Amino acid sequence: MIKKIISYLGGQAILKLSMLLIGLTLVRVLNVSDYALYSLMTGLLGVAAVLSNSAVSTAFITLVSRKEEKLGDYFYSAINLRQLFFLVSSLLVITMALFSYNKIWGKSLYGICLSIVLITNYITLYSLIFQSYLFTKENTRVLNKTVITSCVTRLILILLLSLIWRNVAGVLAINLAGYIIEFFLLKKNTNLFLLPQPTNENLVSGKKEIINFITPIVPNTIYFAFRPQVSIFLLAFYGATYSLASLGALSRISLIISSLSVIFPFYVQPQLAKCKTRKEFIFHLFVILGAFFLITLILALSVLLYPKLWLLLLGSKYSGLGEDVVYAVITPCITLFVGIFFTAIMAIGNNKSLYFESILSLIFQIVFLSLYANHFTLNKALIMSILSEILSMSFYAVMLTMKLKNPNINEINWNQNV
Repeated sequence: MIKKIISYLGGQAILKLSMLLIGLTLVRVLNVSDYALYSLMTGLLGVAAVLSNSAVSTAFITLVSRKEEKLGDYFYSAINLRQLFFLVSSLLVITMALFSYNKIWGKSLYGICLSIVLITNYITLYSLIFQSYLFTKENTRVLNKTVITSCVTRLILILLLSLIWRNVAGVLAINLAGYIIEFFLLKKNTNLFLLPQPTNENLVSGKKEIINFITPIVPNTIYFAFRPQVSIFLLAFYGATYSLASLGALSRISLIISSLSVIFPFYVQPQLAKCKTRKEFIFHLFVILGAFFLITLILALSVLLYPKLWLLLLGSKYSGLGEDVVYAVITPCITLFVGIFFTAIMAIGNNKSLYFESILSLIFQIVFLSLYANHFTLNKALIMSILSEILSMSFYAVMLTMKLKNPNINEINWNQNV
């Protein structure tokens, strides 16, 4: 297991480094207007990706980890559900795009970029299920090979493009090309489509199991699809091009820290889901929490003491974001703990009452926006983001603690009785 983790993390290190170089290259070569449009389009893609998935891949990992003999049923059920969610998410994204349009971008360019976003989301519909299967099999070799090939290809093409044609549509098209390469490599190496088609009865049963798993967290899924993007859409709606570009640039820094979450689906969730006793579960959880606490403490201290060093990554166009970069580093540090607690709850398997977090966070955002919507700025967007993450972390921590202290849970296979 340790060798597999090291191998996987080594591959992910290469992947994240390539993605970081892509992001920082775009921050430097695209002008403020183009980077603002790029930030909006990646925000729309983020919404589409989360909504079209709707935690189906999370359900797939947990269910297959426990009942591998039903792999075919779960695979085709997951694909069918994701296709339905894709159609719904596409309609929502198109609607959001219409309200976010700014005439400085031009209708033709805007339409081309939006089309590329929708096609990209469709391709990832399949790729994410393939990756989820590899997570359950702990197949680091194939997983690393496919995602690294895709990302390095995008990096090379973007570097070449930056020398001859600095255009946001070209960047999005290259991103799509990378995902297409990833799709075909994953399809070839997983062979999931070679699995026999399940009977209609088994297909319906598989869908019901997935739906039962994700239903309690659908409100959370919908809310988390929009929460990270609310600031982007508000800034775009008010035509705050520089603030929108700055928020996108700062997200490149946040991505460095968020990349640590790559081990959640590969290691954290499968390992916690396989725990047979409460004591074993708590031990693994505390080891994970302790490791991430030390890492995030170092990161937080570094940005508080030396914020200008972090801003060097973004170049001269964004050198005045001294206070803002502190939020950009600390917020994803908190998000990591949100992810750990949430993943632990998913591993237990009982997801009832999670929608309360969505309601609570939604109320907070409504109150915050009612106070500042008319003069919404970059600084307000960052403050709202960090407060939202603190609220979510607190909620999930309390809920997980309540589950672990439940005296009615059997110690044998306890995670299936919660």
